[in-house]
Amino acid sequence: MELLYQYEEYLSNYSKTTKETYLICVEMYLRYLKETKGNITPITICNVSRGDIYNYIAYMDNLKRNTKAVRLYAIKNFYAFINKNIAAFLFEDIKLYNLNNKMPVCLTSSQCEQLINYYKGKRNQLIIYLLLTTGIRVSECANLKIEDINLKEKFFRCYCKGGITRNVFMNEKLKKMLCDYIKEKEGYLFKIKKHDIQYIVKKALKKLGFNGSAHTLRHTAATIIYQNTRDILLVKEFLGHKTVISTQIYAHMNSELIKKAVESNPLANYEVGGQNES
Repeated sequence: MELLYQYEEYLSNYSKTTKETYLICVEMYLRYLKETKGNITPITICNVSRGDIYNYIAYMDNLKRNTKAVRLYAIKNFYAFINKNIAAFLFEDIKLYNLNNKMPVCLTSSQCEQLINYYKGKRNQLIIYLLLTTGIRVSECANLKIEDINLKEKFFRCYCKGGITRNVFMNEKLKKMLCDYIKEKEGYLFKIKKHDIQYIVKKALKKLGFNGSAHTLRHTAATIIYQNTRDILLVKEFLGHKTVISTQIYAHMNSELIKKAVESNPLANYEVGGQNES
């Protein structure tokens, strides 16, 4: 590609090691773009979005932090060669020295099914299934009110950190479980505190011999959504995060995409019916 040859000339004043490293990193990035976008031209390279960069970061999940940082420095330098404004825009939200290489603890599909069916009581089953399929925080679960649940449209209003509210979508099975559980109840859905929910989950995890805590269910929900969508921005919106990587507000995602991702969750097809009393 002519653009790559021009970039090589642009690097002529760099050290031999830096030049070779940057060229290799940019070539790998361009191969990634070709795999995800098809044919690559200077126009398609320049028309990538921040979301494309975030997805590339997610694609490099298994690499060491320093390796990821070097690759991103090379890509940023490549875009600076093309147009400094493009480089500034694409990397505005990214702290290259703060790329976390540690993945949170998540449950396997089999472990999820065992956890969902650990309790026989409807309340505890619902709590665990709700956390696993919506990814809401334990505090948000404890504060969930029946009046904020819209069963017809399959979503509920969630009150997040900082007084922010958002719509959280549910799959058909969760809708049915809520219908069966709510009936004529009023006020808060569960009428228990945050630490009670943490205990319910922790007890089941411990009895089943699994590592983790109630927050592990949130990580697991996010992992499942990412595996089904391969869209890191959608996952951030699904979790109700304000930032991408660790800094600023990211692009708003279409609610219909989130609904489809929630419906595609394989946990939606599990049979729920435990054996132990709550």
